This record gives sequence, C-alpha cells and structure tokens, in this order.
Amino acid sequence: MDSLASDALAFLAHGHLSTGRPASSTESPPHGDKDFSFSSFSSASFSAFPSSSSLPSSSAFSSAPTPTVPLIASRVALPEDLLSSPAVPLTRVLPSDLAAAYSEDAAPSLMRPRAEVFVLDQTRPLRKPRVAGSRPEYIALVRRMVDLKMLEFTSAPRAVNGVFAVGKDEDNDRIIIDAQPANRLFVDSPHVALTNPSHLMQLQLPSLARMSSGKSDLSNYYHHLSLPAWMRPFFALPPLSPSELRELGLPPDTQFPMCTTMPMGFSHAVFLAQSAHLHILYFSGALSPSDNLLSLSSPDVTSSCFPRRCY
Repeated sequence: MDSLASDALAFLAHGHLSTGRPASSTESPPHGDKDFSFSSFSSASFSAFPSSSSLPSSSAFSSAPTPTVPLIASRVALPEDLLSSPAVPLTRVLPSDLAAAYSEDAAPSLMRPRAEVFVLDQTRPLRKPRVAGSRPEYIALVRRMVDLKMLEFTSAPRAVNGVFAVGKDEDNDRIIIDAQPANRLFVDSPHVALTNPSHLMQLQLPSLARMSSGKSDLSNYYHHLSLPAWMRPFFALPPLSPSELRELGLPPDTQFPMCTTMPMGFSHAVFLAQSAHLHILYFSGALSPSDNLLSLSSPDVTSSCFPRRCY
C-alpha cells in the first residue's frame, strides 16, 4: 500500500472530512473584535473546483459571529491523539499538481512580490502581534502544544503572528492564529468552492422519492495536517523569555514557537484542507467528482445523479 493510500485510510477511519468557511475580509474583523482579522480569499491563477451554472454559489445560510474569548489553555481544543497518530504531511494528501505547487521548490511563486509587500506595509500597517490572554495562560498553551508536537522553535522567524481563542462549545474553545503577518507575505489563495445549505434546498427529487443525508466530522482536522518544513517559520508566535524557555526545558536561543500543523488563520488553509479532503474521498473510490453537488448542471437529480449518491 502506497503512502497516500495509507494516509487516506487513516483519515477515513475517523470519518468524513469537512472544513469551515474562511473569514471574508482582511479589513473587516471577525467575531466582532476590532483587533483581529483574516486575509481574504480571492481568485488566483488556479482553482481546483468546478462550479454549477444552476445552483447558487453563495449561501443563504448565516449564523451569528463566534465571539472571541480570553485564552484559557485548559479549554483550548487540541487533538490529543496526535501522540499516537502523528499529523500527516500535507503534501502527501494533496493532488500531485498541488503538492508540487506547495513544495519548497515552488515557494518563490507563493510569495507576494517584495514591492507589493512594501506598499501594503506603508498603506495598511499591521498591529504588533499579541496574545489575547494572560502570559501564564499563553505559556501553558505553548506547553500543551509542545507536548503534542504541534510546535517547534526557531531563532529566525519569517513572520511573527498573534494568538487568540473563540468559543467552540460549552467546554472548549478554538485556537486561532492571527496570521495577518504571514498572509501578507503569501499571494492570495485560490478561490474555494464549498457546498452549503442553499445547494441542498435547491435539489428537486421525483415524486415519492426518498432522500437520506448524513454528516460526520474529523475533530481538529487542520491540526492533523502537517505543514511543510519550509512554511513553518512563517507561522511563528510571540517569543518566550529565557526564563520561560528554561521552564519548558528548551534552549535559550530558540525563543520563537512556530506551528507545525495547519494554522486556522492562514489564508490558504481552507483551500488546502478542502483540496486534501476531496482528493482523499476521490482516491478512496468512496465518491467521484461527478457526485459533488457543485458538479450538477441542474438541481433536478432525476437526470443528473439519481439514484447515485450525491453530496
């Protein structure tokens, strides 16, 4: 069994993979907090997903923004199974063309031109990266992430990013990397086409036909995808002091933690996660591209996919 097959089976053992939507603007802060925002997704030189001429491309579904919350390390949802099932290298679960496009050899083509970065820095200066929580809670979070091998350390970061948390459920919060400094250095992500409730609402079934639906999710999906080593210095976090490094048993000259797994907040994260998700599904044979709702030319499933499975 080759490496992709092994990785695909490992993912599928946890269930159907799914990803969320990105924030919509670099200038409009998400979650109602003026101090944090994400880079937007815009069209680029390549796009991986088909679109439908008949089905709506935007969602009619909306929900209230998720509020930011003070960082409490013990509440942050992290994938505890990373110790027994290490994160899968991202490029091993991407289609070959995307794996090549995000390889170290292709890194220059993913970087925004220096002149453009300079203009953006002058016209839209970024805030100094910070942690939305107390220092002890930040150090406690770093310790948890180090134990799970979600962080490495460097003395030469390419970008230093902030950290905050948003509410997830009654017992857990979700960690977000405020990756504006990193996103500024990368070109804009390709467009991501995702199905949404409005696509399901448009489907038309034959009279008396029966339709079943289901959903499963892989907890902390992004953190099961390991970033290529060349990307990691772009996702460094605020530095630790010499005493804090000693407390964690780390060398004093590597003060910047950097993410080893896909950070939520990276402008390419949804595109890469969704690309891996679809590639695994199609490679496994569980579904084919023609089964995707975005591939339907008409909402009438009698002529396009019925009685095949659609999603």
